[in-house]
Amino acid sequence: MLLICIVIGIFFGYQDHQKQKQRRKDTRRESEALDYLVGGRKMQIFPVSVSLVASWISGISLLGTSTEIYVYGTQYCYIVFAVIIMGFVMHHVFLPVFHELQITSAYEGGLKAVVWTDVIQSGVTLLALLAVLIKGTYDVGGPAEILQRNIVGDRLEAPNVDPDPTLRHSIWIILIGAP
Repeated sequence: MLLICIVIGIFFGYQDHQKQKQRRKDTRRESEALDYLVGGRKMQIFPVSVSLVASWISGISLLGTSTEIYVYGTQYCYIVFAVIIMGFVMHHVFLPVFHELQITSAYEGGLKAVVWTDVIQSGVTLLALLAVLIKGTYDVGGPAEILQRNIVGDRLEAPNVDPDPTLRHSIWIILIGAP
């Protein structure tokens, strides 16, 4: 994994070096900053999106989320609705402003090598999560057995619509305060 990431860094460093040899000196400073900060604004949407998700979801959040659900129940699972709403708001409210102004934010893709390294690391993480999910499901006895154990253990919860702000989780707390 580390070797692959090193090769990606060397590849994009060499590619950038070759571009620099061909550019004129007067536009060099501006284009270097543009290449460094936003990958020349020519990156494809998939690697940039994966890189953004990789910077937003860390190993700590993967471990913490599963622990939160195990200890306090499945109310936290409803955060997926807040994330979907947040995605639409970001797409329709904030991103058009950033795009129109041609300014950068801390979450824009970054170096091409960093973006592609994030893509590879995200792929490995996703494969590892799938392997654990498949192996765990198989070892327990299949999806039907998992569902049965959750029903018997009273682990599945409907959304809590109580407006009490002192609760650990309710649909309102998750929708308004979690993302």
